[in-house]
Amino acid sequence: MKDLNKLKVQELLELCKEKNIIIKKKLKKKELIDLYLNSQKSTVFNLDEQVDEQANKEVDEVVDKLIDEQVDELVDEVVDKLVDEVVDEQVDEQTNKEVDKVVDKLIDEQTDEVVDEQVDEQVDELVDEQLDNNNLTLNLLNKTVLELKKKVEELEIKLFENNYENIIIDKEKTREDGKNEEDGKNEEDGKNEEDGKNEENKIDLKNMMVDFPVKFQYENINLLNQLYTIGIRFNKILDTNCYDNKLLEYISERGYDIKGLILDKFYNENEQVEETDINLTKIKDSEYDMVLCNNLFQLLSDDDIKLYYTNILRASSNLIIIKVENSELYPDRKIEKYTDLFNEVVNNQTLFKIDRFITNNLEQNIFILRKTIFSEKS
Repeated sequence: MKDLNKLKVQELLELCKEKNIIIKKKLKKKELIDLYLNSQKSTVFNLDEQVDEQANKEVDEVVDKLIDEQVDELVDEVVDKLVDEVVDEQVDEQTNKEVDKVVDKLIDEQTDEVVDEQVDEQVDELVDEQLDNNNLTLNLLNKTVLELKKKVEELEIKLFENNYENIIIDKEKTREDGKNEEDGKNEEDGKNEEDGKNEENKIDLKNMMVDFPVKFQYENINLLNQLYTIGIRFNKILDTNCYDNKLLEYISERGYDIKGLILDKFYNENEQVEETDINLTKIKDSEYDMVLCNNLFQLLSDDDIKLYYTNILRASSNLIIIKVENSELYPDRKIEKYTDLFNEVVNNQTLFKIDRFITNNLEQNIFILRKTIFSEKS
């Protein structure tokens, strides 16, 4: 106030002008000062109002913001809850569907399993029943086959024995006819009658030893090929029961030496095979590096088997190959019987030892024997 009082009227007017105070009439100094002061108060009031307005505005903004945030949070919560409920409902529905599918599948599987088990049981019962019936039938068939085999073998042996007897008879009759012819004692009618009887009794003996063991055709060829395959080698072969002329031709064509013999009591005219006695008299000791004797011993007595086996061993310098019959129908033709007879022969001499080789590639009734002379070994 003191400062304003010191100012002149003109200075107060300038000051009012600066403050945008409108002066409509001429005023005294004191009035000018009062007008100025009042305008200042108004300005302060206006400033306060502006400050309050700004503050209120900011407060409103803050409040609005807080409200908006809370509202957003509430809305989000509500929306999330609704979404969760919807999702849960869909998930539950989907889960229920999948569970239903799984349950249905399990039920179907269990049902199928039960049905399959029942079907399998019924099938197994039927199969077992059929197998039992088949086994019974098979056993009957096997029994019948064995009986038929036995009868066939008996007939073959009888046929062979009858033929052999007829060989001897024919030889005697031939000698008798010759004697009668030389003596000139036969009359014409008697001779014709005798010739008629001879013709009736005559049996075709040609190739009898070949025809008898038809089931053994080509067997020796196959056997030698099998022996060669497993490493057995030979150069000079003696076949002591040579009923197969094809073996002689097959071996000869391949550059090997081979000789075929038939025991005198089984011999018939054969240009390729020689007759021999049971002692193999014409065969030298150790003359052949392989001696064969197949399918003969079942036709010989035990004593003849031992004697012929002794001479077969004598004739070989290395290998002896023997095939025997291992019959289920005849106990006296089991392989053990022949083994015992062979061992008896070997144990009764001291000149050599015999080793037997067994292989899964050949039947067990085939004896592959190797001879080792003791003097050579030492």
